[in-house]
Amino acid sequence: MQRTVSPSPTALSVSSARFRYRGNPGAPEDSDVEPVIKVNDVHCRATNAACPDGAGSDFAGRLLVRIAVQITDRLNGGSQTESATVAELPIEIPVDCVAVTGGEGGRCNLTTSVDSLYPGAVLDAKRAMWEFHDVTVLDPGPNGTGFGAGCPATCGDGDEAAFMEPGIFVP
Repeated sequence: MQRTVSPSPTALSVSSARFRYRGNPGAPEDSDVEPVIKVNDVHCRATNAACPDGAGSDFAGRLLVRIAVQITDRLNGGSQTESATVAELPIEIPVDCVAVTGGEGGRCNLTTSVDSLYPGAVLDAKRAMWEFHDVTVLDPGPNGTGFGAGCPATCGDGDEAAFMEPGIFVP
């Protein structure tokens, strides 16, 4: 499994997941929510498809950011104008990582849109409140191939594990 294994005793990873609204109410339909994901200083634990150079090398595969979201909006009922809160939904965002020269560890950065991952999820003139929680970053597992084509919809091949969760590391 991939885990952050820093070659020095100093932890260098400062990572984040932010969400911002984009668009204007009314025509054209352009409302969206943009996830901005940054994960850095990712090193390999073993040799696999994402880590051909072995333990301690820069990770150059794909991570999966999984976030639970609960939405309260005005897109419910027969007329699609009633307010309601939906059951908790997972948003899964695959993030590609690249190796960085100088031993800094792999960098995994992505700015995307929820509508590109889940078409029609954000609509103009349908006021919504999104509650985000349970953010987890998953590694691709021992084989390094966990999040390929078809992700999201079906992400992973079963051997993935939690790699990062929110918190503050105090050495």
